[in-house]
Amino acid sequence: MPQFPNACLLAANGKTGRLSTSFINAVRGFKTERGFKTSVFERILRRISKPKITPFDSITIDEGPFPPSRLWKPLGFTVLVCSGTFVCAAIWQYENMRARAIALMKQRSSWIQDKYHNKKKIDSWWNGLTEADKIFLPIFFLNCWAFSAWRFPQLQGTMLRYFCSNPTSRILCWPMILCTFSHYSILHLFANMLGMYFLLQDSVVSMGKEQVFALFLIGGVISSMASYVHRVFSVTGLSLGASGAVLAIFGYFCIRDPDKDMCLIFMPFFTFSADTALCVQILLDVAGIILGWRRIDHAAHLGGTITGIAWSFWGNTYYNKTMHWWHELTGGQ
Repeated sequence: MPQFPNACLLAANGKTGRLSTSFINAVRGFKTERGFKTSVFERILRRISKPKITPFDSITIDEGPFPPSRLWKPLGFTVLVCSGTFVCAAIWQYENMRARAIALMKQRSSWIQDKYHNKKKIDSWWNGLTEADKIFLPIFFLNCWAFSAWRFPQLQGTMLRYFCSNPTSRILCWPMILCTFSHYSILHLFANMLGMYFLLQDSVVSMGKEQVFALFLIGGVISSMASYVHRVFSVTGLSLGASGAVLAIFGYFCIRDPDKDMCLIFMPFFTFSADTALCVQILLDVAGIILGWRRIDHAAHLGGTITGIAWSFWGNTYYNKTMHWWHELTGGQ
């Protein structure tokens, strides 16, 4: 998740910074020892004296201290969303498995002769997608929609309120989810979506699309909560992006398959094991938090990664127990 701490200060109350006119005029009258005006320096001053251009100019952003007492509301929201998502995903996966089993039992005995004919009768493009694509494409289109919405000045106020994680905003809870589907930079969007696409191919096979989607949402909310907690001890600012949610899937994948070969997007010839990638990612985020690097929300990244690691150790166990509970509740029907 990238951060925009300076944008909050520059655009707060709809004001932008200018150097004073008297200061510029004083520089214009300045002459060097050779009697020539400092034209180069004057041009530089003219350039920097213009209003600072940021993605959020003319938009009022709530700013101020972030007391720890404000954490209770987002903490309760995090617990509610995570537990609800977990249970709903388990029920969703159980019902899908039951529906497939019923359909298989009702299948005609002549399925061998009809299977190619049935494939030709598929009238929905959706049915031809892989399980991984059925998760990836909706997330991708939602992120593309949010990216497009940022391009319209009329929508930027709404995007800032609901699609940016801002701990000093009056609206604290809903942005914790919605910022997961929000990207302002095309490079940020491309990197997250490409990384998620490759991670989903193996993760969906081992977990199922329902459980992966639950991990994505829960990882996004917990990463936002981790960002809020970190902001109590550091400067406030805005965060957005799916990085925390993607890193939750990444953390799960690296623990479940530590020997899997991975590579950088732009350097496919340079490979390394998944457990090495996980260690490097954690070390970078810890260093970013300790050293105060503000370009990236390292607390959110670390929160997402830890969520995936925890899921790999305990998530599957409780997920299966939830499915069994639903099976017993419905009478095994």
